[in-house]
Amino acid sequence: MLVGWAPRRGVADLTRKYVLSFVAVLACAALAIVAHAVLPAQVDEDLLDGFLVQEVGFVAVAVSYFILLYAHCAVVVNANRANLRQGKTRSGLFLGSAFALLYMVGMQEVMLEANAFETWGLDFVAYQTVLGLGDAVPAIILCVTVSVLLGEARHEDRPVHRDALPIVLLFTLVVGTSRLLLSYGGVIDSHVLEYPVPVVAWGFALGCAMGIGYVLVRRACSRAGAVMIYGLGLNWVIFNMFIGLVKSGTMADALTRSILDVVVVAAAMGLAQSVGGERQAA
Repeated sequence: MLVGWAPRRGVADLTRKYVLSFVAVLACAALAIVAHAVLPAQVDEDLLDGFLVQEVGFVAVAVSYFILLYAHCAVVVNANRANLRQGKTRSGLFLGSAFALLYMVGMQEVMLEANAFETWGLDFVAYQTVLGLGDAVPAIILCVTVSVLLGEARHEDRPVHRDALPIVLLFTLVVGTSRLLLSYGGVIDSHVLEYPVPVVAWGFALGCAMGIGYVLVRRACSRAGAVMIYGLGLNWVIFNMFIGLVKSGTMADALTRSILDVVVVAAAMGLAQSVGGERQAA
């Protein structure tokens, strides 16, 4: 009796932790939805003509989207529970901050068809900053929570981030230049002709965010290269899918720009390895 009791207790404890992690996903999704709902300037739902919005309504689409977005964050943390470098709380904080920074920068992309303003300006920046915080803070809370619940912390003393600044600069240059070429080349619809300075500057800001995210992921876990692709990269694709879900005719462009971003990030990591002597396992 005693021999079989311990394994059953272990399974029950793990199940409880997974259930709590899922509850945390739902709670953080609800927090993000509330943060968006309380803003004084709202998107006119009559202008949202995506297929799913027409079929099930904007609220159902938004709720499902946030659950998917944050569930993926939780899956990424769980997938690296045995590869944490900094302890459960700090590793979760680093991973959550990488997602959060991406959301903050992502909300500033000039996609006027997806927000409450018809022109780019300071009101746009301020409004999108608040929206970004509404997405970012729950992501940090969620990643820390899941990491504490499921993490198996291992401390490694190898210097993995002494070259942080060169890597951030490299990502900024590579991603920013690629966005510049894709925008002016007409591969993606970025409003670059109407707003050249904000659009070009944002592309380099995205590269900076990806570079900082890479540094944070390297500090958090031992499989940074892979996490950047199936973690931050895939999450970036999911993040950009929202406009495609709520506005008809925009999904192809949203997927194109985000997938190309992930490809360029992979190239930047490869360049960092070859030029800077980076030796992190991908």
